[in-house]
Amino acid sequence: MLLPYAGNIKPYWKETAAAPVSFLTGDQQTLRVILCKDFSLIVEAEPTMEHDTRLLRALRTLFYPLASVLLKNKVGVAPVVHQLKLAFAEVARKKHGRGGKPATNNKIANLTGMSRKHVGSLLDEVDGEPCKDRISAPVLPHVRAMWCANDEYTDKMGLPRELEPGPGVGTLRTLISEHNYEDDPDQAIEQLLRSGNIRQLDDGRFQLVDRGYYINRDLPALISTFLSPLANTLDKNWDLPLREGLALRIAHTEHLASDKIPMIRRVAKERLTEVLERIDDELSRNETEFDQPMLDANGVELSMVGVGVYYFEQEKLQDEAALE
Repeated sequence: MLLPYAGNIKPYWKETAAAPVSFLTGDQQTLRVILCKDFSLIVEAEPTMEHDTRLLRALRTLFYPLASVLLKNKVGVAPVVHQLKLAFAEVARKKHGRGGKPATNNKIANLTGMSRKHVGSLLDEVDGEPCKDRISAPVLPHVRAMWCANDEYTDKMGLPRELEPGPGVGTLRTLISEHNYEDDPDQAIEQLLRSGNIRQLDDGRFQLVDRGYYINRDLPALISTFLSPLANTLDKNWDLPLREGLALRIAHTEHLASDKIPMIRRVAKERLTEVLERIDDELSRNETEFDQPMLDANGVELSMVGVGVYYFEQEKLQDEAALE
């Protein structure tokens, strides 16, 4: 990356211990170079002040609704910042190593701006976190797919029938145990009831309510089910050529008649559910055995593949103009 500018590179500021060095190239582009203890080089273009300011202000628009829902759940700044540090340390270790090996603590420190000691303590916390405390993939897609497609769980019309709690053949606990091995059946049933996707009838049987995934008050499941996959799509598209980017579309207006909003809400729910059900059918038809790994084009193992849709109404911010 440095060779084309070899004759014109000059130090931009003086190197100090453990500090990055910036170079000004012949075309006036600033490159930031970090020499790590393992003798690997991190070479990246330094963002301009304008880019940095716009990016951080855009990030703040994401934080506004998140701050609102977190404050409603009595979550303050400190634990959120700690989780952010854990994420930075874990991602840097996994995605910025060399030769298939994890990145060193020194390299992670240089990338994230945190001290090596702090990086070490964060990664110790990540490695020592019990698996049960991690948010697993949503239980509903696996359960719903088999509930709608397997003869053991459908009626004569091919529709999902009401299931006995179980255990036993053709019961809900058996369905979850066989096709969603990561979850405890009782916890999975509680999650499905809480999210409103199943209801328990007076005779004790369970009924599948909707093929959509509506979560009302389960904030951890809401974040892992909706926000995390959306952010993952943004991250993946950053590394893909434009023509190969993952689908990411939006339709909105800033001038809708107020009395038409309820109608748009209803139409969005109906149409998006129709589209999502067709995609869900396609996913179900192409599923493999649950113990087979799912790999992308580069051989990276995936935990989920799917499509997410949502309707939104964004509140107007008082300082909206300052964020543009």
